[in-house]
Order: sequence, then C-alpha cells, then structure tokens
Amino acid sequence: SRPIDVADWAPNPEELYSAAELREILRKTLQELGPGLRMVFVLRDIEGLSLEQTAEALGLSLSAVKARSWRARLQLRQRLSEYFNTPEEFAGVEPRSSRAELADLERCQTVQGTLAV
Repeated sequence: SRPIDVADWAPNPEELYSAAELREILRKTLQELGPGLRMVFVLRDIEGLSLEQTAEALGLSLSAVKARSWRARLQLRQRLSEYFNTPEEFAGVEPRSSRAELADLERCQTVQGTLAV
C-alpha cells in the first residue's frame, strides 16, 4: 500500500464552499435573533459560560437566563429548519433538552409565583 499524502487530507473546493455557506447561514440566523436572546445564546452556547456567569454578566436573574436561552434555541431551531431538510418522523418533535429546559422554566415560574404571594 502506498503512503497517504498529506495533500489528500486537504478539503476539496466543494467542502470549502459548503463550510463557508454553513457559516453564512449560521451568522445570518444568529443576527435574526433579538439582541437579548442573541447575547444569552452567545455567552451560554458559544462562549460556554455557566448560567450563573451569564446572569451576572448581563445583570439578569437565573430564571431570565434560562428562559432566554430556551427561547433563543427554539427560534434558532425553527429558523435553521428552513435551510435543512428534517425527516418527517422528527418534524414537530422537540429535542429532549428543550423539554427539560421548558420544565425548568415552568418550575422557576411556579417558584416565582409562590414567592410573590
């Protein structure tokens, strides 16, 4: 067998175009989010900050960060689905993490309602 040339590992022009196109779709989709949702998404999901760090950086409560994070992810998922084909069996089904985040959000709202009384 012949040794693999390092040049064989380089992405071909089609791969480079696809990667550039994907970056542009992601950039455009992120820009379509409102600034409050975009900041939470960037800090949590791109920069990797914790809920507490994000809340402190933006001067928000933990429940506000959770809610905005959930809404940002939901909006991004909906907007990105316009660009990519989704198998029919998964259409309209939210990923497990979103359901868990929604449950967390509902618990936070319940606790806030209890404290307000």
